[in-house]
Parts: sequence; structure tokens; C-alpha cells
Amino acid sequence: MALTDSSVRNAKPSDKSYRLFDSRGLSLEVEPNGGKWWRFKYRFYGKEKVISLGTYPDMSLYQAREGREEARRQISEGIDPSEYRKAVKTAKLGNIINKRRKESWLNRAAKVAKVVRAGMDLKAGNVELSFEQYLLEELLDEVFCREFLRDAIDDDFDYLLKVVLQISKAYSLGSPKT
Repeated sequence: MALTDSSVRNAKPSDKSYRLFDSRGLSLEVEPNGGKWWRFKYRFYGKEKVISLGTYPDMSLYQAREGREEARRQISEGIDPSEYRKAVKTAKLGNIINKRRKESWLNRAAKVAKVVRAGMDLKAGNVELSFEQYLLEELLDEVFCREFLRDAIDDDFDYLLKVVLQISKAYSLGSPKT
């Protein structure tokens, strides 16, 4: 028999976890600590699998059924819902990592710009540049590492690349290491 909202709401925890079954693979797992988890049990190429759809009351019975139907559509298209979720999660994580990497490189580029400005001021005053030149070389090496060049596809990175190359030539540092 299919679950009702009241039967889900009134499900009480016991000493062991138990399941209340709905239909077409959907069930509510009630844990001893009182947690209620929506589960969808399915077979994909003969292998039995279970995925979690969410928790009750965060996800209602209606939403859990919609989630089950979405997973069933994926299965009918030859997509494993569990693997699909992993791929989506990995893609989101990759976007976050790339965003953080880009911010990190922009911060390093700002440091390079500060050092260059300081170096120009020192050069105008005819002060020894050895330490500043060393620091600039180190920062240029970091900015021009292969990973940066591989990720540098935006226009602002191209502009930054041109600027730092010009700075490198101005200070006779030679080509940055790649």
C-alpha cells in the first residue's frame, strides 16, 4: 500500500532502523535516532542499487515521489542515477576549484604588480635592485607556471601575460621559466 503524509509524519523511531515502503522502489527509512530518509531502490544492468533522495520533513512525500520519477527516467535513458549524481557533484567541485585557482592567480598577479611598482620607484632613485629583482623573478616564475598558462583563457589573463612579459623585458630578467 502506498504511503500517506500522515503515516510518514507518525512514523516513530524504534530500537532498529526500519523501512516504510511506498511504490516503485521508494521507501522511507526511519532511524533509531529519529531521522527519516527517503530511499530509492533500483536495478541497473542487473545490479541492485539504492540512492538517498533526501530527508523528511525537508523533502515531502510528493517531492520524494518526483525524485523517484526523475531517477526512473534516467534509468530508462540508460543513465545510472548514482553515477549521474557523482558526475554532477564532480563538475560542480571542478568549477569551484577553478574559480578559487583563478582568484589565487589574480592575488599573485596583484603582488607582482606591487613589487614592480616598488621596483620602478627604487630604480628611479638609483637604489640597488637586487632583492626586489629576485623577488620579482620568483613571483614571475609562479605566475608563469604551466598550470596558469593552461588555465589562462580569459582576456584579463591575456592582458596580464603581456604586461608581465613587458615588465620582465624592462628589468632584463629574460623569459620566465615554464
